[in-house]
Amino acid sequence: MKIFKICLFLLISSSILYAVTPKEFEKIVSQYKMINNTKEDIHQISFKTKDGKIKVSIEKQIFDDGDIAVNSSIDFNKINVYSDDKYGHSISHRYDISAIATLCYSKNNDMYLVSQVSSLGILKKGGQIGGVNGIITLDKKQNIIFYLPMLYKIDYKNPSWNNSYFNEEQVFGRIHRTYTSYNPKEFYPYYNEEKILERLYETGTCDREATKEANIQVLVNGKWIPQEESWNIKKESKLYTINLKKQPLYKTPPIKTKMYLIKGDKVEILEEKDDWYYILYHGKKDIKAWIPKSAVE
Repeated sequence: MKIFKICLFLLISSSILYAVTPKEFEKIVSQYKMINNTKEDIHQISFKTKDGKIKVSIEKQIFDDGDIAVNSSIDFNKINVYSDDKYGHSISHRYDISAIATLCYSKNNDMYLVSQVSSLGILKKGGQIGGVNGIITLDKKQNIIFYLPMLYKIDYKNPSWNNSYFNEEQVFGRIHRTYTSYNPKEFYPYYNEEKILERLYETGTCDREATKEANIQVLVNGKWIPQEESWNIKKESKLYTINLKKQPLYKTPPIKTKMYLIKGDKVEILEEKDDWYYILYHGKKDIKAWIPKSAVE
C-alpha cells in the first residue's frame, strides 16, 4: 500500500484555508498515472459567456536539455488577446502535464481568467522548482507539482493584444515551508477550479453575483455546460466515431484539405461552431481539422 506524503505551503495571512480530507487527497493523487505526454497537445479550454467565447490554449516548448516551458495563449471571439512566453512556467517534470482554467467577473463587470498547470515527476534530491503553488510527494519519489495560477484581466470590450497580467502571488501565494509527512490538519487550497474561484471571491478580485449573471459555460465533450456543473463531470476525453465511409477533413469550412478519415476512426471534439466540429485525431501524428457534425455518431 502506498504511503502518501504531502508538502504544503504557508499562504499569505489574509487567506482562508481549506482542509483536505483523506478522501479528497486520494482523489487528487489518483489522477496521476506517470504518462509521458510531452509530445501531445495540452487540451484547450473553451468558455462561453454573455459577452462572447474565450479559448485558452496551453502551449508547450521543449528545449534541447529536455526542460519544458508552458505558456498560456488566450483568444476572445477568435481574436488573440494574450500570448506571452515571458511569464510562462518552466517545468522539468514531463509526466501527466495538464491544465485547468477558471473564468469570473468583478463587480465592475471586468473579466478575469486564471489558468493553472500541474505535472508529475521525480524531483532530484535538493532540487528546487520556482513558481510553485503546491507539491504533493508520493512514495518519497514522485512529486505532483501545482504551479502558481496565472491571473489575467481580459478586456473583452476592446479586445487587442494588450491585456493585463497580474502579480498572482498577492492572490495565491507561493510555498514558504514544506512538511515531511501527510497531516490531514494541514491545508492545500488551490488544487482545482472550485478552490481557485473561491479564492478570487475571497480577495474581491471577482464577484459571485456578477459571475452568476455572466452565464459562464464550459465546452465539455462537445457540449456547453455551466461552469460550476462542469467540475463534477469526469473530463476524460470522449471519443466519437466517424460514421461515413470516407470523411474529408476541412482546414476551415468549406475549405477541404487532402486528408480524410474513414468509417470507424475515433476523434475527440475540441470545439463546435454551427453545424461543424473542430476535432483531434490521434494517428501516426495528431491531426486537427473541421468536420460536419453529421460525420460522427
